[in-house]
Amino acid sequence: MKFLKYGAVAAGALVPPLALFKVVDGLDAIQRNLMMTMDSIGSLVDETIRHIQDLEGNKQDGRSTAMGPMRLEDIEALEGADLRQLQLYLNDKDKGRVLGNLFRVFTDEGHVKWVCIDHYKENYRKADIQRFEEVVTASRGEFYQSDGSITIRLGSNTVATQFYEAMVKTRGVQSLDIILEWDVTLDDLQKFASAVTLAHVTRLRMNGRHFKGPILDMINNDHRYDPILGLISNGRMEEMEIQDYYNFFQRINVRSMARTSRLRKLALPGYSRRCKSVLVELLKRLSYPVDLTLEVSSFNEAFEDILMELPNLPCLAGLILIKSTSTDEVSIKVSQGKIQSAKVAIRGPLIPDVELLLQRGYLTELEVELSPVDRTRSKLTDVVQRIPMLRSIELGCFLDHSSAIKEIITSARREILSKGGSCGLHRVKLHLHNTRRRRWFPNIFTIVLEFHEGLVEPTTSSSINTTSSLSDGVSDKDGISDPLPSAFQDYGSSLSTLITDEHFRDDFAAILDRVTEQSGSKIVSLFLDTSSLTKEGLKHIVRVIDRSFDLRRFEITFRKLHDERQQEKLESLIRRHDKRLQGLSMKGHSGEVWIPNVMALCRTRLDLPRLSFRLVGDNMKQLPSHCVQWIATMLSALPLTPSRMGSISANCAYERNQLSAVKLSRIFLPLKDWEVVFRAMDYSTLKELRLEGGKLSMDHVKLLVDCVLVNASPAAELYIWVRSRLIDKDSDEWASQTARLRSKVPNATIALEQH
Repeated sequence: MKFLKYGAVAAGALVPPLALFKVVDGLDAIQRNLMMTMDSIGSLVDETIRHIQDLEGNKQDGRSTAMGPMRLEDIEALEGADLRQLQLYLNDKDKGRVLGNLFRVFTDEGHVKWVCIDHYKENYRKADIQRFEEVVTASRGEFYQSDGSITIRLGSNTVATQFYEAMVKTRGVQSLDIILEWDVTLDDLQKFASAVTLAHVTRLRMNGRHFKGPILDMINNDHRYDPILGLISNGRMEEMEIQDYYNFFQRINVRSMARTSRLRKLALPGYSRRCKSVLVELLKRLSYPVDLTLEVSSFNEAFEDILMELPNLPCLAGLILIKSTSTDEVSIKVSQGKIQSAKVAIRGPLIPDVELLLQRGYLTELEVELSPVDRTRSKLTDVVQRIPMLRSIELGCFLDHSSAIKEIITSARREILSKGGSCGLHRVKLHLHNTRRRRWFPNIFTIVLEFHEGLVEPTTSSSINTTSSLSDGVSDKDGISDPLPSAFQDYGSSLSTLITDEHFRDDFAAILDRVTEQSGSKIVSLFLDTSSLTKEGLKHIVRVIDRSFDLRRFEITFRKLHDERQQEKLESLIRRHDKRLQGLSMKGHSGEVWIPNVMALCRTRLDLPRLSFRLVGDNMKQLPSHCVQWIATMLSALPLTPSRMGSISANCAYERNQLSAVKLSRIFLPLKDWEVVFRAMDYSTLKELRLEGGKLSMDHVKLLVDCVLVNASPAAELYIWVRSRLIDKDSDEWASQTARLRSKVPNATIALEQH
C-alpha cells in the first residue's frame, strides 16, 4: 500500500519535466489526471493501511476476523423499480422465458433460486415428482415439468387434499390453471389458498363455474371469496385470473385485504355499477403498476366508473373490458392516472355501448370485424372527424363495398384538412368478405390505405392469400361466388403480397398478367404454389414475376415432384429465376427419382444464392448416398470466391449466401446419413431448423446437439423445432440435451412437439 501511495507521488514529480520537452503527446492531460489522483489517493491508502493494521491487531488479541460464508438472507433483495428493470431486461433478452435453461426453486426461508437441472434434481427428489405426476394424471390434469405449469380439474374435496399435499411437497409449480368441480365453502377456499401460497405459485387461473354457495355455508356468504383476496396480496402472486365466480364482488370483504407487492396482471369477473366501490377499494391496495381485465355487462358504465376514479388509482397501468356474451373488447393504456390510448375491437357494426368512449375522444385504434356500408357511413364519418387522436382503423366489409368505404374515410379526412384541422389517421386496413351470401373468407384479401402528412390522397397496397380461400369447390349453384377473380381484377395493380396454394389457377394468373401489363406490378412478396397451373398459366405468372422489379421475397412450393409435369415446372422456374429465388420447398415421394433431376439444375448453393431450403418427403425412404450428399451440400457453408462472383459486389454476394431457414420433413434415413447432413449444415447463419417425422429419436437429437456445439457460434440465435412421437419431452434425456445446448449457445432454443 505504501509503494502505491509513494509511487503516485513519484509519477507526479516526473511527468511535469517531461511535459516541457514535448516528447510524448497528451502529457498535459496526463499531468492533470495525476494531480487529481494525488489529491485523493493518499487518504484512501492511509485508511486501507489502518484497516489492515486493525485486523492484524484483532488477530493477535485472539478475536476472529473471518467474515464467514455469505448467506442468502444477508443479501438485500431487489425491490420496486430495480425488480421491474430486471424483469424488463429478462423479457427482452429471453422472449421464450427459458432463462438460461435454469429451474426455479425455493429455500426454506421462501427465497427464489435458479439452479441447473442437476441441482434441481438434488433439491426435489425424483420420487416426489413422480408421485405428484401420478396425482395430476389421476385427476385428468397435465404437468409440464420444464416450465412448472399445471392444468387440472379436481372433482372433490378429498382429491383436492391429495393434490394440495403433493403440490406443496414437490414445490416445483409456477403456473396453475385449475377448476374445482364442487360447490366450495369458505373452508375449502382457505385450504386451497394456503396450498397455493406454500407451493410458491406465481401465476394462477381459477374457474369458479361450480361455485353457487352451499346452504350449510350461508353464514359466510359475504366473505366466502376472501381467501382469493389473500392470494392476490400474498407477496408471491404475479398474475391472477378469476373466471366465472358467481357474485364475486358481493362475496369479498376488501377491508381485510393487504396491499399487493408483486402483482402485475389481474382479471376479475362479473363487474357491474353496483360493484364500483368494492373495485375501487381493491385497486387502491395495488402497490405497483397492474394491468386489469374486467368482465363487464356494459362498456359505457364500466368506462365511466373507472374514468371518474382514475386520478385516485396511480397503479392502474392498463384496463381491458370484455363481455362474456361476445368477443367485443376495449383496451385502454393508462399512465399516472391519465388515459394514453384506447382501442375498440368489436364484431360490429359500431354499437351504442362504446359511444361514451367515442364521445370523450380517447379512441386511438378501431377494429370492426363486419361493417356493412349502409350502417357504417354516417358513423365512420363522425368517428374520423370527431376524434383527432384516432391513428388506425381496421374494418371487415363486403368486396363490392370496399370502394365506398375507402371514399367515406378519405372524404372525411379531406374535409378536416380543408378546414385547417388536425387528423391523426395514418392507416386504414380493410378485410374483404365474399359478396353473395356475405360469407366470410378470413384473411383472403386485404387493402391497406396509408395516409401521409401533407398529402390528401392515400397510397394503396393490397394482399391476396389463396390459402385462406374456399376457391376449391366453390360454385354459383351453392350461392357462393368466388371472390378472387374480382379481387385480382380490381386490385391486381396495387398488389404487394401474393400468397398462393394449390388452388391458384390459370384464370387468376391470366387476370393478374393482364392487369400488370397495363399498370405494372407492385408485388414485393410472392409465395407461389404451381401445383394447379398448366404450361399456359405458368407463362402468365412468369411474365408477372418479370415485371415485379421490387420483388424482395420470392419463394416457390413444388408438390408431387414424382410427377414429370411438376418437374418440368421446377426446371422452367429455377432456370429463369434462380438468382431471385429465396425459398424452395420441394415435396414428393420417390426422391431417388426426382432429386437427381434437381441436382442437375443446382449442384451447389451458388446456383441458388438466396436460398432458404425446405425438403418435404412423402414416405421418402432409403435415398441413395449421392442424394444424401446433395442435401448436405445444399445445406453446407459455401462462401463465394472472387472468380465466382462475376459482376456481383462482394458485399452483395456475401449477403445473398445466407442460409437462414431449413425444414426436413418425413424423410426416413439411417442415422449415419443424418450424421452426414447434420455435420455439413451451415450453423453460422442458420436461424431456424425444423425436423419432422422420419422416426426421429433421442439419438437424432443427441447427434444434432453434438453438431451444433461443435459448429455454432456461442452468440448464435438458433431455433430448433422437432416433431416426433418417439421422444418424451419430460424425460431426463431431453432435459439433458436441451441443457447441453444452452450451456454453450445460450440464445439457442429447442422445442419438441409430440404427435
